[in-house]
Amino acid sequence: MGDAFLLSLFGGIVYSNPIVWMDAIPLLIILFLLLCSAFMSSNEVAFFSLTPKEVQQIKDQEHPNDTRLLQLLSHSEQLLATILIGNNAVNVGITILCAWFVGEHWDFSANLVAGFIIQTVLITFLLLLFGEIIPKIYAQRHPLSFIRLTAPAVSGLYKGIAWCSKGLIKTSKLLGSKARRGPELSVDDLSEAVALTTNGDNKETEMIHEIVKFYHKTADEIMVPRVDMIGVNYHWAYHQTLSFAVDTGYSRLPVYDGSQDSIRGVLYVKDLLPHMHEEDTFPWQKIIRQAYFVPENKKIDTLLEELQQERIHMAIVIDEFGGTSGLITLEDILEEIVGEIVDEYDDEDPPYVRLAEGVYLIDGGMSLIDLCKLLDVEPEYFAPHYEEVDTVGGLFLEVLQEIPQVGQQITISDIDFIVTRMERHRIMQLKMRLHPKEQTDTQTDSQTESQA
Repeated sequence: MGDAFLLSLFGGIVYSNPIVWMDAIPLLIILFLLLCSAFMSSNEVAFFSLTPKEVQQIKDQEHPNDTRLLQLLSHSEQLLATILIGNNAVNVGITILCAWFVGEHWDFSANLVAGFIIQTVLITFLLLLFGEIIPKIYAQRHPLSFIRLTAPAVSGLYKGIAWCSKGLIKTSKLLGSKARRGPELSVDDLSEAVALTTNGDNKETEMIHEIVKFYHKTADEIMVPRVDMIGVNYHWAYHQTLSFAVDTGYSRLPVYDGSQDSIRGVLYVKDLLPHMHEEDTFPWQKIIRQAYFVPENKKIDTLLEELQQERIHMAIVIDEFGGTSGLITLEDILEEIVGEIVDEYDDEDPPYVRLAEGVYLIDGGMSLIDLCKLLDVEPEYFAPHYEEVDTVGGLFLEVLQEIPQVGQQITISDIDFIVTRMERHRIMQLKMRLHPKEQTDTQTDSQTESQA
């Protein structure tokens, strides 16, 4: 019965043109193209299944071909386009040659079903098995060793068809941008979506709101300003430097040469531990590390990614003239999401103290965002001044437009601010007095929180 089925299925096929030795040439070409297909498929998987550890091994230049691999991985989009173009080209070539070879030697006019099965299904199956599945399984198990072996060939192909791969990328981006064109979500839209999908005020909701705002903040908004920077003088003696580092309690300190605009590097206090008993003449300057500089307008989400990649915890923020504007740490960035992170060396004094009903003593460096949270208002409450400043002291200066004196008062949106302490030209402390409406609102919010 089985023989009858096969006979009915493949019966009628005529062996019309005998195979001769000249037919070895197209067969060899088909075999070569099949190897090329396997090569492309395996590289596709190998390059894009590397673990972070394997990528780091490539960066460590442990193999002669690692330089080529770094160049290829740095242009991953074009690399993928190169592999896909090559793979599709050889697969089309295999299909055309196989269909021509089979049709040249067999006649399927009497059995079109058998012709379809052999010319389409069987050839496709063999191509997938030996050109895709088996090579990809092997490459996925040994990705690093495989791409180190194939790096020269892939690099040559990458350069050879760069014009084609770049054209494909540009075309796909053009089509993709048209397909994605539509109304964009604003920060307000996302905030409203969060409000609709959460119940009440809680830490999780607040954290989601901070994440929504996170991608729009820049380094100068959250940095430690220049006047608050604590650093080490490059020309200090060793014991003075060691004593200062111990007293501050910081694990990293910027090192400046005469002025904070001349940052020479960053001192890691842990680097001093092996030299605790050295003489005062010990050249500690030799162990400082290179500083990482970023502009004021650097987006903090990008900066966070860079700090993680470079494995550093501190960056020096510079202004448009190259002067030091402040410093920013990994902790400062993370605090924008999770809130204040307090350790044993942090000053635990709150940025404000409630003196009486509707009367607060506020630190001049308190952020305007924290003030808005205290008053349960949006930053627009202090329009049009809020866009130009980051702190309460800055808000006072923005409105007054001159250096204030102790006791000087301004009123913004029915709130009185009175300067209570100055240090040179810097507002250190203010008294905030709410007018009756704001007092009632704040009192209601406080009672609600206590009942909750």
